[in-house]
Amino acid sequence: MWDLAKSFPGMKAVNTGFGGSEIRDVTHFADRLIFNHQPNVIVFYAGDNDISSSRTPDQVLADFKAFVDAAHARLPKTPVYFISIKPSPARWAKYETQTKANALVKAMCEKDQWLGYIDVVPLLLGGDGKPVEEYYAKDGLHLSPDGYDLLSKLVIRSID
Repeated sequence: MWDLAKSFPGMKAVNTGFGGSEIRDVTHFADRLIFNHQPNVIVFYAGDNDISSSRTPDQVLADFKAFVDAAHARLPKTPVYFISIKPSPARWAKYETQTKANALVKAMCEKDQWLGYIDVVPLLLGGDGKPVEEYYAKDGLHLSPDGYDLLSKLVIRSID
């Protein structure tokens, strides 16, 4: 749903995401999804479905570490940026678990020069600490065009 050509004009951004995927799915299919493209940078956007399917924060961290290990085995000097698990109206009951998972992944990223953490959470929450509805599609889960615009700008600032 993220229009990468619009969001990242002039970049050779490739969207290899697929609906319902979890981090371990991305790792399993990484050869086909990622490594064949020989990317200069990997922007990793997963984790929401993991928490929704009752993966624990520690499991999210372990799964992301397994992805990073696989990525760096094939592409050792390719930076990997993790986009934080986003809060959403549809999954607001999972926010505390998402926050714990995000904190673990952020701590991991801070210890490795080839990792980065892109924190989208502050952009998506309003002054009341709840998700800003205009940034979400009608399903309350996926981002709206305005939400993707915010995310795109943050990604560009983070990877520059």
